[in-house]
Amino acid sequence: MPEIYERGNHPYVDAINDVDQIHEAACLAKSVYDSEKAAIDRRRKFIRERIGRDRRKSAWTGLAFSGGGIRSASFGLGVLQALQAKHKDHPNVYGIEGIDYLSTVSGGGYIGCSLTATLQKTRGKFPFTNPDNYDDTDSVRHIRDFSNYLIPHGALDVATALGIIGRGLVANTVIILPVLLFCVWISLLIHPTVESLGTPIPVIQDLIKTFPGLPLLPLLHGYWFTAILAALNFLFLFAWALAASMKHREERDASRRMGFRFENPLPRDISNRILRDSALHPLGDKPSR
Repeated sequence: MPEIYERGNHPYVDAINDVDQIHEAACLAKSVYDSEKAAIDRRRKFIRERIGRDRRKSAWTGLAFSGGGIRSASFGLGVLQALQAKHKDHPNVYGIEGIDYLSTVSGGGYIGCSLTATLQKTRGKFPFTNPDNYDDTDSVRHIRDFSNYLIPHGALDVATALGIIGRGLVANTVIILPVLLFCVWISLLIHPTVESLGTPIPVIQDLIKTFPGLPLLPLLHGYWFTAILAALNFLFLFAWALAASMKHREERDASRRMGFRFENPLPRDISNRILRDSALHPLGDKPSR
């Protein structure tokens, strides 16, 4: 097999020109090609019999819609409507009937799925034509009126948003600032001057004398406090992760034992009545009134 047919980890298949000598590993790709070719032929036959447009000798044509959320879907809708518009000089070169293959990605799938679904309901008739009545429906009018959904009520929403942001900043400051101030206070207490940063405190000096074989202690110098905090932080995170995983495991085991869990139980009086009626009256019997 020529090296040109090997691309990456997958065998390249020239399914149009190479009909007989297909690599054994490409049999699946060949079957997919045959299936899609048969589907395209059936669709062309349906269009030929329904609207009289014969494309048996035309090359295959594909249409691809890229991603981009609702913006891609809106743009794709305009493209489809433009393709469907008849051109006065080329009446036979237009419309979705001339598309054999449709490929969509992400947001383009919105308009692609909408097109294929509605084409099945309309028996192949293009669904996105301009109606005679251009008035918006109530839902569309509501969307247009409140398209500025971030601040639909003007200055009041701006003030509310600023208040929410300020509240978050104050909350974070109140939670974090005491810890930072405590660390700053400890640092100033141990090293009140810049010159003292390079001198270990007596506790670290005693450790260096007691454990001279530890290579890291002489290198700490003024950064011993940072190193100790880093070690304590590592121990805290390890303990927290271990506790969280154990709690999750206990909750999972408990849910498995229960089989299910009520998220929104009925009020106690209603549930008690249901249990009472089901116990006093077998299935099929109605309680007396």
